[in-house]
Amino acid sequence: MKVLLIQPNSTKHVNKEFESLQYPLNLGLIAAVLIRADHDVKLIDLNVMDSKKLLDYVMEYSPDVVGVTAMTSTITRAKEIITQIKNYNGHIITVLGGVHASALPVKTMEEIDKLDYLVFGEGEVTIVELLASLKGDISRVDGVVYREGTRIIKNKSRALIKDLDTIPYPPRDLVPMELYTKHHVTRGFSRENYKIIEIITSRGCPNQCIYCAGHINYGNTMRFRSYENVIGEIDACIEKYGINHVSIEDDTFTYKKELVTKLCAYFKKNNITWNCYARVNTVNYYLLKLMADSGCKKISFGVESGSEIILKKIKKHITISQVIEAITSAKKAGIRYIEISVILGSYPDETLADVKKTEDIINKIVNQ
Repeated sequence: MKVLLIQPNSTKHVNKEFESLQYPLNLGLIAAVLIRADHDVKLIDLNVMDSKKLLDYVMEYSPDVVGVTAMTSTITRAKEIITQIKNYNGHIITVLGGVHASALPVKTMEEIDKLDYLVFGEGEVTIVELLASLKGDISRVDGVVYREGTRIIKNKSRALIKDLDTIPYPPRDLVPMELYTKHHVTRGFSRENYKIIEIITSRGCPNQCIYCAGHINYGNTMRFRSYENVIGEIDACIEKYGINHVSIEDDTFTYKKELVTKLCAYFKKNNITWNCYARVNTVNYYLLKLMADSGCKKISFGVESGSEIILKKIKKHITISQVIEAITSAKKAGIRYIEISVILGSYPDETLADVKKTEDIINKIVNQ
């Protein structure tokens, strides 16, 4: 089958020279498994391609299936895309996946009347089975919502992929890398200055922060790619694209110290700079120093609040002292850019006094 995968453009018009934007790694992995299953695949990212030419892309490629991904911030745009394609050619099969679809599978199916199938949870195995079953029995495909007349049917959830090494590397050349040149991959790092790839080394998170949707797709059990599998992907990208910077997109990269240590040695040996995301309670000075010495130029911590009360209510399971210790250690270790994220209004009971505590910790971090 010919499959067109679409990353919707944001519904907000912002100055894209200052917007963080990345290759759609999730769709890249879907593309990889479909190509392995002998489907013909094309991927378009409407954040870097002309969204007004959507139907031109569809007419030129003439797909049998169109797959769209969406977060809640882009679900309205995803509906517009699906509706536009179905109105153009009602025979094209439409599939939706992504975090929003996984969080609200039946409701999303109800709200997008032109949608044929919805994939919830991890999609790599599900999408291959779904396309293989289009002329057969869809009821046997786990992780799918579909229509039967006027009824909406939700199949049982799919088990998580146990071995992440079984997922092939994403075909990054489906979207020309130069289209992302004017965008920051993460604040402070642009493809104008670096040759960058984004990767993940793990899925899942054992924490249950109430504001986070990560567990919806990837669960609360952490699964890791092997060291050999990770460096195999990076080696291939060095050879093909000449990359010199890796942006590690795991929600929390520093959980598995053995993998971090091995990758630090690899990055240092190959003179590759990199950045990552981490929790403040999974690092110490010695680990951060190892990371800095290996080329880690940026680490991002989710702090969320300066109020111990709010941190407990949102089930963050960190303390303010851990926040201060992690940031102090990262500075001492020599990591050039240290970024924190905070959320105002992360809990309904948050008061102005709690907000003031968040303001205070930001000032303390900046001025220490």
